[in-house]
Amino acid sequence: MLFAYDFPHKKTQDFLLQLLSQGYKVKYVIAAPWEKLNIPASSIHTSCSHSNLIHRKKLCALHGIKYITSKHNSQKTIQYLKDNPVQLYIISGARILKANVITACHDKVLNIHPGLLPECRGLDTLLWSIYKDIPIGMCAHFISKKIDCGNFIHQKLLILKEDDTIFDVSLRLLEEQSNFLIEAIKILKSDFQTKNLDTLKVKYHSKMPPELEVETLKKLPKWLKKHSKQQ
Repeated sequence: MLFAYDFPHKKTQDFLLQLLSQGYKVKYVIAAPWEKLNIPASSIHTSCSHSNLIHRKKLCALHGIKYITSKHNSQKTIQYLKDNPVQLYIISGARILKANVITACHDKVLNIHPGLLPECRGLDTLLWSIYKDIPIGMCAHFISKKIDCGNFIHQKLLILKEDDTIFDVSLRLLEEQSNFLIEAIKILKSDFQTKNLDTLKVKYHSKMPPELEVETLKKLPKWLKKHSKQQ
């Protein structure tokens, strides 16, 4: 099943299409309604605006997937998860899931985090990676009660080019996550060594303050030159 949003969302669309194209059966989607977040607005744009997205409800109807609109941490969602167990629960769009939701999923909630773990926990992973001069990539892990932790499965660096713009990197990071999802699922079917990220004490990054965003973008050319050559 997929945890998703009940509004246009490219990552959810990409995950659904990729899973269906690879022959995986998606039993149901639980889509959370839009809600206003208490975080500061960005001072600059660092990602593309997407248009012409297909609503997940339409995709689900075409493929016989049950579509439920419900807040992810609600009792309605918890009861539905308990009544409808599946082999794997995937986050394609969600706020922080509470412990009782994770428990209802038998601790098998797979998250694709758009940053390396444990180096870049939290929000604005691309900006914080540039600011702290660390590589950018994706990490697959089973979530736990601790944000962006749990059992590590796999990670992969994002390919960078010296002439990339911030929009190039941001879009590539978003689009590569659906391919990486399939890689992670295949790894789950094999014997693999895991480690628990809960025991590692690494700073959680909140949304980058607007005053740091401009300074961070000035670091982009040097960061690209360094990390594109290390791949």
